[in-house]
Amino acid sequence: MPKSTKKMCRKPIKTMKDNGGVTMNNVNIMGRIATDLTLRPVRSAAGFAVNFKVAVERFSGGRKVTDFIRCTAWGKTAERICKHLSKGNMIAINGSLVTGDYVDIKGIRRTTTDVCVREFYFTGDKYRRNKEQDKAVFDDLGGFEEV
Repeated sequence: MPKSTKKMCRKPIKTMKDNGGVTMNNVNIMGRIATDLTLRPVRSAAGFAVNFKVAVERFSGGRKVTDFIRCTAWGKTAERICKHLSKGNMIAINGSLVTGDYVDIKGIRRTTTDVCVREFYFTGDKYRRNKEQDKAVFDDLGGFEEV
């Protein structure tokens, strides 16, 4: 049989340079809200913002360490977080890292790293806002046997 004169066509693997310099900035975290939530008005199209910290556990050197990750949500996302969640509730967040820097009052340059919340998910304890609601829910469970 004669050898084929066709060359095999393979698509080249795209690298970051081939992809027009597009990069990825995606963060997923899940933990408990560690600060009180206060919705504040801002002078932008978003209208509202909320800054809060999420306590996320990880293992380092064989022991458990808790990181307190700063997060910022804007607009409707901020409103929904403040309406349905509170300090101590579990939350899952999808967003992107945002870095910044500033000079503090002593003249020392500081850097910041925050998660800009794109989406959030209710997780954990049925999104109860406080202990009084917990008590009311469990009081209504008459007729059930505790196991």
